[in-house]
Amino acid sequence: MSRRTISFGVSLLLMNCAGTLYLFSSYGQALQQKRQLTQTYLNLIASCGSFGQSLSGPVWGHFSDANDRRNMCTLAGLFIFTGYILLAYGFAYDSIPTFSLPIAYLLVGMGSSGILTVTLSTCSKNFNSRNHGIATGLPMAAFGLSAFLFTMLIQRFFMDEEKAMDYFGFLLCVGMVAGGGAVLGSRFLFDCSLLSNSGGSLVDEDARVATRTVYAENGRISEDDGGGLRENENAQLLARSRRGSRSTVAAGTLGNTDARPLYLKKEAWILFLSFLIVSGCGLMYINNLGAVVIAMTVDSSESIQGIQQYHVGLLSICNCMGRFVNAFTSDFLSARFRVSRIWGFLFGVGLVGLGYGIGTSIDTVVADTLSGLVRITILIGVGYGFVFGSITALITNWFGVEKSGSHIGMFQFGPAIGGYIFNLLFGVYMDVAKKGETECRGSNCFQDAFRACFASCGLVVILLCGWQCSFLVMQTN
Repeated sequence: MSRRTISFGVSLLLMNCAGTLYLFSSYGQALQQKRQLTQTYLNLIASCGSFGQSLSGPVWGHFSDANDRRNMCTLAGLFIFTGYILLAYGFAYDSIPTFSLPIAYLLVGMGSSGILTVTLSTCSKNFNSRNHGIATGLPMAAFGLSAFLFTMLIQRFFMDEEKAMDYFGFLLCVGMVAGGGAVLGSRFLFDCSLLSNSGGSLVDEDARVATRTVYAENGRISEDDGGGLRENENAQLLARSRRGSRSTVAAGTLGNTDARPLYLKKEAWILFLSFLIVSGCGLMYINNLGAVVIAMTVDSSESIQGIQQYHVGLLSICNCMGRFVNAFTSDFLSARFRVSRIWGFLFGVGLVGLGYGIGTSIDTVVADTLSGLVRITILIGVGYGFVFGSITALITNWFGVEKSGSHIGMFQFGPAIGGYIFNLLFGVYMDVAKKGETECRGSNCFQDAFRACFASCGLVVILLCGWQCSFLVMQTN
């Protein structure tokens, strides 16, 4: 078995270890009740996880581009382990100060970011950019599936017949499994792009062609493959047919040939702003799903914990499905019909917006609110998967793979900012709706926050569609 195959298989396991932030809704409300926290403070803890994951992204990206990625992944695993151990003891013992809870979740987020950035950067460099949809999409699908796998672990080992859950033991287990798994798996994460063609290299010609951009200008073809300018006897013919234009070989890119920093590129800012808004909307639902379930089970005799675990698992499966489907369809449509990957991103935005649209009037749209909540979870889960499944391939295809770790890290600022804004918005709305009570029941607890997300998704669609063909209708991806 080749080292590249081993590395790719390990990347799927590593991403399962990195996706544990999506578990927050399965124990967040219990943490709130145990430590007597407000919804706003609980959302601050959730936002710290997003901050840790996103704000540390550029740092992880920089060091992963310049250093051994395996060491970076090991360090990230230790962060996850430490964070969950501290969170478990903060949950179980009141003597642990509450300010340690955001710090613990910040460490979890930083570890998650390290594994995510290092793994995606390695996969993007190990494979031809024509296959980046699959090469990065499948690891992202594993990232989304993480919450479902750990939810199954809850039901098997940490929940008794009366549906009472051992949260302390569960958090300790997550820390040991996710953190320890990342430390062990990092030893098998190989960067095959560093090997030469002699001596058993895994870098084929396609991998070199994928990063080669050809220009037809003034009768000369210049190839950006690290070897400088080369004359080609067919340059004159190509120049006549495409004089003054740019074409790409194999996968092609939008921004590979632009030497400006990422923050000076217009297309980067438009994509970043769109990602910020949609990821913030998705994180608001993911982090507050437990509170939404409690609000909607006012007349239900079912176990609230059981319903919460069901929705967390369903959200994880749908998230994984969205990323998985996008991984294959984006590569196929791009190679066969030259359809831009941005359409997969927009499709995801539409699904998230539709989910929130149903949620704004759930009492009138469906007769059974709990079944209506299932539809919302499916739509937002699949849509969120499409968004995150598209973003990595868009970044590497448009801005190149040479600094893919740094670029992916920079884009992780989006979920941090967006998640904080929308989580804070949800917390404020729910605390106001409680009117001094310990719990809030009814759809009025979250409908205003859902309306804000619905409008925000509509804004993203308008923003992207308004950017004309320079963003949406591209010849290559």
